[in-house]
Amino acid sequence: MYLIELLNTFEPEQVLIEAPANYLQHVDDIASAHTKPPIAIYQQGSFFPLAENSPEYQAIKWAKQTGAEISFIDLPHSQHASGEACWDESWLNSSSYSQQLQQRYQCRDADELWCRLFEQKEFTSADAFFFQVLLFCAASRACFSQAQLVRQGDELREDHMRAHISAAHKKGCKILVLTGGFHTPALFAFDDHRQLNQTPDEPSYLVRYSEPQLDALLGYRAGMPYPGYTKEWFLMRQSKVAHFDLVLTMLERCAPDFMSVADKIKAAEHLQGLLQLRGMNQPSYYDLSDSVASCWLQGEKTTSWFTQLQLEWRGRALGELPEGSVELPLIANVRALAKQHRLSLQYSEAKKARFDVFEPSGSTRNRRQFLFSCCMLGIPFCTRLVGPSFSHGADLSRQHEVWEYQWSPHVEVTLLELSELSDRLDEVVKKTLLMQLPDLDFEGRIEWIANAIQCGLDGLVADNLSACCQALELQTDLKVLISAMIHMLSLAKHPLFAREHDLLRELIEKMWQQLCGQLMQLNALQTREALDILMSLQGLCVTYQLAPDWKVQLQRIVSKQSHKTWLYYTISALMASSSEDIDALGHELTLLYSRDPQVAFDALRAIASLLPHWLDQQPVILTLLNGWLELISDEQFNLILPSLRKMFCRLDSQEIDRIAQRVQGINQWDERLAWQPIGISQDSIDRAAYLQQEMIINLKQQGLSEWLSD
Repeated sequence: MYLIELLNTFEPEQVLIEAPANYLQHVDDIASAHTKPPIAIYQQGSFFPLAENSPEYQAIKWAKQTGAEISFIDLPHSQHASGEACWDESWLNSSSYSQQLQQRYQCRDADELWCRLFEQKEFTSADAFFFQVLLFCAASRACFSQAQLVRQGDELREDHMRAHISAAHKKGCKILVLTGGFHTPALFAFDDHRQLNQTPDEPSYLVRYSEPQLDALLGYRAGMPYPGYTKEWFLMRQSKVAHFDLVLTMLERCAPDFMSVADKIKAAEHLQGLLQLRGMNQPSYYDLSDSVASCWLQGEKTTSWFTQLQLEWRGRALGELPEGSVELPLIANVRALAKQHRLSLQYSEAKKARFDVFEPSGSTRNRRQFLFSCCMLGIPFCTRLVGPSFSHGADLSRQHEVWEYQWSPHVEVTLLELSELSDRLDEVVKKTLLMQLPDLDFEGRIEWIANAIQCGLDGLVADNLSACCQALELQTDLKVLISAMIHMLSLAKHPLFAREHDLLRELIEKMWQQLCGQLMQLNALQTREALDILMSLQGLCVTYQLAPDWKVQLQRIVSKQSHKTWLYYTISALMASSSEDIDALGHELTLLYSRDPQVAFDALRAIASLLPHWLDQQPVILTLLNGWLELISDEQFNLILPSLRKMFCRLDSQEIDRIAQRVQGINQWDERLAWQPIGISQDSIDRAAYLQQEMIINLKQQGLSEWLSD
C-alpha cells in the first residue's frame, strides 16, 4: 500500500526492479488485464513468483499504466546461484539483530516480528514506512561479514544492480529503485560498479502459480506464512475496509456452520482487546489465531474448524495468463499429447474416456499410456474410475476401463513442479521411475515393472531387468514369489500387453527358477500353508503350460530330502503321469492305511485337496477314504466334516453323482445315495452344469483359465 502511495507521489519516469534482467521480456504479459496472480516466471527449475500484493507486481502494473519505463536490474538467472535461494531474504530473519528483537517483543518467529514492526502499524507517510524498513534491514545486514556476503553471491548481484542504477541515473530522469531490503544499503554508492554486460538471451516462461506454493510454511523461503490472508488484507486495505470487517469475512468463509453471529462478534471483540493490549493498529494472522484459540478450546470440533481457517489463510487461488502467452515446454508438450489423443482441454466439466482393454487398437493403447503416465506422476488431469488394476494385478477380468479427465490450472501447477526433470512427458516418466527403483523392495519392483509397461516404457524395463532380478534373487518367500509370478503371467497373457509378451516371459522364467529353488521350504511349513502353496503352483503349471518342468522340480525335492508322510504322498500324486504310477501309489497308500489309518487319511485329504478329480477317477482313493470313515466316531466325523466338504466342493455335479454311485457299491447299499439337495430338480442341475460350461468357455476366452479348478 505504501509503495503505491510513494509511486503516485514521486511519479518516477523509470522504475528499476530487483528481478533477473533476462525476465524483462514478460512485463507486457504480467501487466495484462487478463493476467491474474499468483503467477511466476520459470527458468531451469526455479520460480520467481508474483502475488497480487507483491511489490514487484504492483510496481509493474503502475509503470505500465503511467507509461514509466521498466528495468529489471538483478543478475540474469544463469549467473545466479541455483534455486530459489537467489531471492531468499531469510538472512534478515537469521540475523542476531532480528533474533534480539524477537525476544524483546516476545514474537514467535521473524515473520511475527515483521508484522509487528511494519504490517500492523500505521505510518504517517510512505517515506516514514520505507525509512523504518531501511533501518531494520541495514541493522540486520551489519550482522554479517563481507566474506559471508561473497559466499552467498550477494556481492555480484549488488554490483550488477549498481551498474543498472548508475546507467539510469545518467539519463537524468526521475527513477525509483525497488529492491529487497537486505540489498538496499549496498546500492547507494551506485557509481561503484563493474562494466555492465549485455543481458543474455535465456529462455524463461511466465506460468500460472498457486497461493499454497507461495506459503513459507510449505517451503517457499522467500515468502511469508498464509499468503491468502496477506492478499485479502492487502486488498481490503486498498479499499479502506475496516479490519473488523476483514476478520468477520475470514471467519464467515471458514466456519459458516460452526460459528453463530454472536460467536463471530465475540472473536472480533476479543481480537480488538488483544490488539489494544499489544499496542497494534491492525490484526495479523498471529493475533487472529490467538483470539480463536482463546475463545474456543473445546477439543476436536474446534481443532477441525481451526484447520479450515488455516487453509483459508493459506489461500486456494490459481493464477491466470493472457491468451497467446508462451507456454512452459513441458506444459506445451502435455497439451500437444492430449490433443493428439483427442482429449478435450477446455476448462469445463470433466470428460470421460472409455477403452476395451481386451481388444485394444494402437490408438487405444497409446491413449491409455498417456493417461496412465499422467496418473502415475500425480498430475491431477485424470483418474481411473472403472477397470482392471494392472499395477496390482487386481480385477484383470474387467473388459472395459473408464477414465475421467479435466484440464485445470492445478494440472499446470503440477507440471511446473515436474518441469525441472525435463521438458518432455516421456522423459519425466523415465526419470521418475528411475529415481523410484533403488528404494523399492521386490514387491515394489514388480509393481514398478507393471507401471513402466503401462507407460509404454518396455525398453526401460529391459534396461533395468538386472536390477529387478537382484531383488528377485534375494526373495525367499514362496507366497510372495507365487503372487508376483501370477501377476506377471496375467500381464503377459493380456491382449493390452501383447507387445511386451517376450520381455515379461524372460522375467517370468527367472521367477520360476527362483521359486523352484525355494521348494525345499515346503517340509518346514504348516500343512495348510504348504497345501496352499502346492495348490497355487499346480494351478500355475496347468494354466501356463509349466507341467513338464514342474514334475522335474518335484522329483528333485523328493530325491534330495525326506518329507512328512502326507507331503511325500501328495508330491508323488502330483508326479504321477501314467496309470502304472497311479496304481503303484494306490498300493503304497493301501499299505500305509493298514499300518496307520489316521496318517493315511491325512495323505488322502491332502491329495484330494490338490487333485479332487482323483476321488472320481481313482477307486482306491475312495475305497480307503470310505474305510477310514467307518472307523471314526461321530465326534471325530463332525470335526473333519468341514475339510470333507471343502474336498468335494471343487467337483461338479456329474463327478459327485458318479462318486455317490461308487460309495453305494462299496457299502452295498440297496438305495441310491441321496446327495442332491431336496427341492432341486434334475433339470435345474443340468441347467447349472450347462451354465458352468458356458462360464468356463468365457473365462478361457478372457485368458482367465487360472480361475478354473483342475
